[in-house]
Amino acid sequence: MGIPHGTPRPWWYGLRPGISTQSTPGTSVGGMIKEENLPSQSTVSEDFFARPTTGQLVVGVRSGGILADGSSREFSPLTLIAAAPNALSFSTPQGPAKLGKRFYGPRSQTDIFGLLYEGGSLAGLRTRASGVYGNLYLEVGGQATNEFGVGWEINLSEAFALLRSSNTDLTIGRQHYLDGPANNNTLGSLFSYLTFDGVRLHHEGERVSLDLAWLDRYERSAIELPEGEGWLGRLSLPLAGGKVGVTGLHEPDVGTGCSFDCSLPAVPGVVDLYGEIGKDPRGQRLETWGIYFPKLYESSGFDLFIEYARRQEYDPVWSALAYIETCGDLTFLFAVRKTRGFDPEFAIGAFARFGKLGD
Repeated sequence: MGIPHGTPRPWWYGLRPGISTQSTPGTSVGGMIKEENLPSQSTVSEDFFARPTTGQLVVGVRSGGILADGSSREFSPLTLIAAAPNALSFSTPQGPAKLGKRFYGPRSQTDIFGLLYEGGSLAGLRTRASGVYGNLYLEVGGQATNEFGVGWEINLSEAFALLRSSNTDLTIGRQHYLDGPANNNTLGSLFSYLTFDGVRLHHEGERVSLDLAWLDRYERSAIELPEGEGWLGRLSLPLAGGKVGVTGLHEPDVGTGCSFDCSLPAVPGVVDLYGEIGKDPRGQRLETWGIYFPKLYESSGFDLFIEYARRQEYDPVWSALAYIETCGDLTFLFAVRKTRGFDPEFAIGAFARFGKLGD
């Protein structure tokens, strides 16, 4: 099946014949929200929600790449493999003429974002370009962020190739993993809202979704541990108007973790409840519980997620994240977090979008 409009997810992603999911978090609709808000939401998640209550700021996804001072960090060869065909496609002047009528694109999209929070502020931009050739989707992007008083950081935010065959996708390179219901904070989630270098196989069956991924390298944004690697597996299916899933994560020389998650419409169209509970590969208990208000978005364009996240040996965190769409492609965000034993902290931000990867 081709991807005629340059979107990495087919129209049937998350849907099954005769089955309707009514909840938002953890479903394909929730994944679309995460994908649309990725630059601002990943920034607020890492630099605000995941910020330690004491010590230095921990930045997760913005890693791997060339820093503003000219130094470099470890770079995965898989990223280069995925980036090469993108660079060739987008730098060729003949583009469609050379590749033929099966080529769509290249298309580009730029997001400009800013975040002001207690103790700091930052601003940046993320630019992506994509193209489609038959059943092959290519995307490459970069992000530049200036944390005021600290300096600039520039990295490769994504660089992957996605090959589609019927209901199965194979993705190679630097990519974002957005499955699972956790939205605000990754502290209480086994593996969610992270960027990794590796290979992912996703199959969307008639009733069951299956994922298997080899993680060559990924960073943990909410916990102060070094980079991880290993294998990831996930099975999910619709249930009672929502979605349930089981995720397993194996890290060699560390251990194996597992979690169960669910998203259910407590009052269909009005209130959704979601959660995740399990243990990470180090045996630390983790949990996330949240509530989302689809009726609020329907009536006012206001997205609101409230979450409680906890992991063994870390202070539990309450958080709220709200998005308000104003005019055109300008969106404002508001965030609050309350860590046990500390006063509430607040953040405000905005992002604007220029261009579009797909129709």
